[in-house]
This record gives sequence, structure tokens and C-alpha cells, in this order.
Amino acid sequence: VSQSRYGFFPAKSQARRELFSSLKQTGMTTVAYESVHRIQDCLKGLQDILPNRQMVLAKELTKLHESFIAGRAEELTAWLAADSARCRGEFVLLIAPAERAQKTELIDVDRLLSLLKPHLPPKTVSSIVSEYSGQSKKEIYQMLLDQADSPK
Repeated sequence: VSQSRYGFFPAKSQARRELFSSLKQTGMTTVAYESVHRIQDCLKGLQDILPNRQMVLAKELTKLHESFIAGRAEELTAWLAADSARCRGEFVLLIAPAERAQKTELIDVDRLLSLLKPHLPPKTVSSIVSEYSGQSKKEIYQMLLDQADSPK
């Protein structure tokens, strides 16, 4: 699974907003720590910029009271607000990649395959198109095989 690790998100709100905006089309899961003092601001920023993105908030990892909550930023914010004790501790936030449907609308994978396959070996084509589209190499390779099997 491809992932992007950030350590802690930026403390300044403008830098955080810019980073969150850059996640709109990423095909990777984003993993970051967040401090108890900034978790609510972080989730509010994510709610504004990535309102429908699925996330997991992990609290107190590897500790006795470890907990996980999954949902959109709005749902995670409500969960924290429901009990002040939930706002204590250490947090790890996992943000799902952009929906594949959003990415593939922007990329004509079949056309890209058709353009590259006469010039490169199938494994190389699969790697390039996978990296570009966010689809798995295995899916892309199968598409190449399907194109080869289909009559022209």
C-alpha cells in the first residue's frame, strides 16, 4: 500500500490548509501524528477541504486504552466533542487516498496504455500507468492482457 508520512502536520493554519489541498488528488494513504492541542483544528481544516474523505483516528496506539474511530472529519470531530476525555492523549490520523473514480475520470487509462505499449515492455507500461493513475500494477497489467486478447 502506498502511503505518505508527514510526522506532524504543520502548526500554522495556512500551511496546513495548503497541505490538505495537496491531498485532494493523492493516490496514497496519508499518515500523520497530531497533537492533543491541534487535533480539533486539524479535523476542522480537513472537514473544510476534504469533507467526504474517509479517515481513521487512532488514539493512544500501543497503550492500554488504544482506540480507533473511522469516518469523515465531521464524524471524528463529533466523536471527540462527545467526551472531553477523548481529546487527551496521542493521535495518529490516517487519511484515505482520493477515490479511484475521481482519478480515473481525469485519466484515460486505455488511451495511455495504447500509446505506451508499442514502445515499452508490458511490465514497464504497467508500472508507469499504475503510478500515474493510482490503479494497481496488477490491474493495469490485466488491462494490457485484455487489450492484447481483444480483436482489433
